Amino acid sequence: MDYPQQENIFREYSNKNVRGVVIEKSPLNVWLNKPNDPFRLLAGCAKIIKTDTKTKTGLVQITDTTADIFVKQYKLLPQFRILKLIFGQSRALNVWNIAWHLYNNNVPVAKPIAYFVYHDGDYKGTGYYCCEALADCKMLADIAYYDKKLYENLLKSDFFERVLNNITMIHQLGISHGDMKWTNILVNEKTFDFWFIDLDACVRHRRMKLDYLASRDISRFVVNAVEADTSNAMIEKFLDIYAKGNDFTISKLKQIIRPRVQRLLKRKKLSCEFFKTH
Repeated sequence: MDYPQQENIFREYSNKNVRGVVIEKSPLNVWLNKPNDPFRLLAGCAKIIKTDTKTKTGLVQITDTTADIFVKQYKLLPQFRILKLIFGQSRALNVWNIAWHLYNNNVPVAKPIAYFVYHDGDYKGTGYYCCEALADCKMLADIAYYDKKLYENLLKSDFFERVLNNITMIHQLGISHGDMKWTNILVNEKTFDFWFIDLDACVRHRRMKLDYLASRDISRFVVNAVEADTSNAMIEKFLDIYAKGNDFTISKLKQIIRPRVQRLLKRKKLSCEFFKTH
């Protein structure tokens, strides 16, 4: 579901209960014109991925002839609705804005299709974020833990260099992903293309210091590498790639991320000689 740039024309969507934006030349816009209510998106969901008290995600087939789209519902609990509406924008809108900012700067994220926020009625405060579904992909974590041959092939290729260069790009845009776990990197195992997903924890602020961005994102990335039994030499290579892209030395980068890495390792009951205090 890849729309040409000239087809990225947005339509403001609204009825008495909900407001949002949808790409005009998308099957979802056709579905809404029938008319259908966004709240029904997950009702006939092709595949529920996750559901809890705060969110619900699934793959939805809009018509019989199009690919699935990914839909995430943000459920706002009644006791938080007033505070959220006064002090903060909807999570769906925040993800939409950040996803488009990353997408337009050629950072590999799933293409946004729509967002909706209920401003009235029983579902007031509930939001929806919709984007293209990424087919034939595996989480990097699953590859690292369960497919060692494929993981070794990724290590031998330029895959991690591309990943870390794109994390550098995210940081240069003034954005922290906030949850840079390997479960949030999807990989096409045939082409080695990849996408960053789960942008819920993203924070955008151009005045955030690079030290903070590195500590928040690279620490978690490195801890996942430790979990995958990646060699110290390869972890050092990861750090070297990121450091060179940001005018750090490896020793300076290690100094920045060491406290958070050590806390995360302790929490997971892991150790890594590379990050021990000397």
